Amino acid sequence: MKGIVNTYLNERIERPEVNADSRVYYEPGDEVEIVDILNGDDFEGNNVWYELDNGAYVWSGGVDGNRNIVPQRSVEIHDEHNDDLRDGGLDLREAWPLIRFDGFTGKEGANIRVAVIDSGYNAHDDIGPNRIHGLNLRKENSDGSFSTFISDDVGHGTHMSGLIGAGGNMVGFAPKCKISMLKIFEEEMRDAKALDLIPTAILKAIGLNAQVISLSLETSLLSDDLQSAIDSAISQNIVVVGSIGTNSTRVKPPGIHPDVIGVGNCFFDENSALKPLLSSGKGNQISCVAFGVDVPSLSNILSDDYKTSTGPSVSVAIVAGIIANVLSEFTKTERMKITPAMVKSAVEVSAIKAGFTGYHQKFGHGLINPTGILEMIKSTLKEQNGDNDSSHIGLPVT
Repeated sequence: MKGIVNTYLNERIERPEVNADSRVYYEPGDEVEIVDILNGDDFEGNNVWYELDNGAYVWSGGVDGNRNIVPQRSVEIHDEHNDDLRDGGLDLREAWPLIRFDGFTGKEGANIRVAVIDSGYNAHDDIGPNRIHGLNLRKENSDGSFSTFISDDVGHGTHMSGLIGAGGNMVGFAPKCKISMLKIFEEEMRDAKALDLIPTAILKAIGLNAQVISLSLETSLLSDDLQSAIDSAISQNIVVVGSIGTNSTRVKPPGIHPDVIGVGNCFFDENSALKPLLSSGKGNQISCVAFGVDVPSLSNILSDDYKTSTGPSVSVAIVAGIIANVLSEFTKTERMKITPAMVKSAVEVSAIKAGFTGYHQKFGHGLINPTGILEMIKSTLKEQNGDNDSSHIGLPVT
């Protein structure tokens, strides 16, 4: 059976996993010969893979073929990070090359509130009960207020919360931050009613005094209501981090909003060059990318269990956690002077360019650089105070 590639797609050798070795990179319109269909790594809710006539594998979501055939076999998924968790813990801040936290003093997100607009949260040992609360925007009480029952049947919200704020056996990117979960999704992450609730959730985040809003979701349209809600958050000095979407030809909301830090996803190839995930937005509005392949975080099933996930949602949560960690390094008075525009500029200017120069249509300005962001914001504040000595700034890797 022939298939036509519909996105930028990596051919995987040995096993059907998004982080398996790759030897060929397909572009939209390329033709492949499919000889078998099987279950493999889950990506964006789809674990169906195609085996090609050369013995390699491609993810079915990247190929227009017959996906209605029931897969005949499954392949064991390997995950070195889950092994680390079983062996005694994993600090995600130390899990990938080039992601450095030099110059950080251990505030780790303390006194910063991150609003996570997602599918809810199930209690987990790695986030203390006093560090997370929320509202269920799908359930109103008799007095018109929203329920505080935020159970997560999907698992997405629990997973994103862990990437941002876990502080136990697994450590996220801002392990001392507080999280406000604003539940809008119920049984799936492509719920039309939930998408209509995004503006309401953003306005609630403003009312909860969030400093960062994390939007690990995508919509097809930047509606007037969504535009207005994001504008309101920005005007209240809240940093908004959002996905650029999974459309391989353009950037989608919320990442397309000019004031949002639009995040794409990536991984490193064997030559330490950035590669885009199987499906990731493309365009001129991408602020940065972060790793988004087989990333472990909290499971919504058991309070001491973990699972891996792949996709742009993961990258958004990672960046939101990093920004919360950066902001916590400043005093309350200093934070009042740090605008979302200042943070976005620091993210873009300091981003690490691995394997390319200038601006890239898939990677934007480059890989998120925590140390560079911190140093650039410090430098900007010094300039505002009349100190123009910026000799300490670390230049982005090129």
